Amino acid sequence: MAGIKFLLGMFPETAKLEQKWNQLRNDYEAFTTFENSDELRYYENLQKEVNSLEFNLKIKEIKARKFKQTEEFHKEQEFLRLKKSKPIVTYFKVLNSDKLREFEITEKSPELKRYHELGEYLRSDGFIKEKASMSSKEFKNSEAGIKENEYKTASKSTVIRNFLKFEKSADYREYMRVKDSDELKKYNELEKIMNSEEFLKVKNYMALSPKEKYEASDEFKKVQEYQLLNKSDKIVWFYKTKKRYPFKYVEKWELSFEDTFEGAKLDTKKWINKYYYGEKQLHKNYVMADDRHAFTEGRNIEFFDKKIRIVTKREPAKALVWDATRGFYEKDFDFTSDMISTADLFNQKYGLIEAKVKIAGTGVTQSFSLLTDQRLPHVDVFKFDKNRLSSGNFWKNGSEKGHSKSISKTSGSRFTKDYFIFTLEWLPGKMTWKINDLVFKVQTQGLPETPMFLMFNASLKEKANDEGLPSAMEIDWVRVYKMKE
Repeated sequence: MAGIKFLLGMFPETAKLEQKWNQLRNDYEAFTTFENSDELRYYENLQKEVNSLEFNLKIKEIKARKFKQTEEFHKEQEFLRLKKSKPIVTYFKVLNSDKLREFEITEKSPELKRYHELGEYLRSDGFIKEKASMSSKEFKNSEAGIKENEYKTASKSTVIRNFLKFEKSADYREYMRVKDSDELKKYNELEKIMNSEEFLKVKNYMALSPKEKYEASDEFKKVQEYQLLNKSDKIVWFYKTKKRYPFKYVEKWELSFEDTFEGAKLDTKKWINKYYYGEKQLHKNYVMADDRHAFTEGRNIEFFDKKIRIVTKREPAKALVWDATRGFYEKDFDFTSDMISTADLFNQKYGLIEAKVKIAGTGVTQSFSLLTDQRLPHVDVFKFDKNRLSSGNFWKNGSEKGHSKSISKTSGSRFTKDYFIFTLEWLPGKMTWKINDLVFKVQTQGLPETPMFLMFNASLKEKANDEGLPSAMEIDWVRVYKMKE
């Protein structure tokens, strides 16, 4: 039954209503696409991670980090211990001393070489025997005596004496011991580590404040990214929409048929210009006995601005007529009109059937109906006749008449001034007719239980006023949805 808004003609504006439903369907598609996206999965995983106990304990651990707790600290301590140890101190003291440099120069000098050669000679048996066999005067002038005197002179030289003194020193002996030791090798390895970029990076990081340590972490970057995503328009829209979830009605339906008439001719994969039997058996159209027009099988179909017009006009034509008592016969007419039907190209049981239509305000009968290959059942989504608009259901029964009907009517003039969206919601056990989303009629009995096809029809009936011709019923779009599993 029509509500008070319907009765008062308080119809939502068609353009705004269409925009609302298009936006809702677009939003639903965007919502479901985003709901199953990698982008949302990434955000939700990130959200779960940054809000987890483990993650927050990790942040506390990062802020509490101390250099003393690191392996680098222990290596530094070991390095400092070695650096202060007496052997290493002595080694580097000698290594960097002038005495060592003088020692190494003397060590390679001809003077030291001659000194060692003379010393070796003086310690030889030959020299000892030769000296013993001579008198002091003879020995003094002999070659052996001259060499002995040369050795004594060399032994008194400052260079040789300093060399020998340094060579016998405790520091030099310690230097030589440490030079090839594992201790020095370990020290050098640690020193290299102490000067490495990796070590300095750790030490500098550990010198930061707890806040600075946290801000340098990957965890901080993740929190920043999460906070940024959390405020993003897409995420905010998604969760706000999810909370109120305006798609419960939309998600029930899945588009199964659509025509927006964007081409320059009728899509023959969707529509025919004949009645069902005219297509299947006669291969041409026909009209009913009370019609004053001939159907032109598409010649009275016009396209403009992505819309279709079914035109009724004064024009002589010949057509086949069906009369229940006489059968088929030909007749001359003064008017022509047209129709479109999905016949056996598309039919459906249950669903949401809707079309955006502008009705011509003339005596032409215009209708949007659901039919089968039988006379009944028959459903009028709308029918405009004699300035009245009706919606109805016609079905077989066991009475004497053999059929029943349920029709709701309202004044039709207001529907000729603009486009309106006519909707039939066909559910098991219930049919609801709506005009611009306002309920016009509800029925729960005598409902069809078989798939039905669509038909738009413009016809000029007997006794109808033929003023205002030519006229046209205009259809912007047609959509059919089926219920999702």
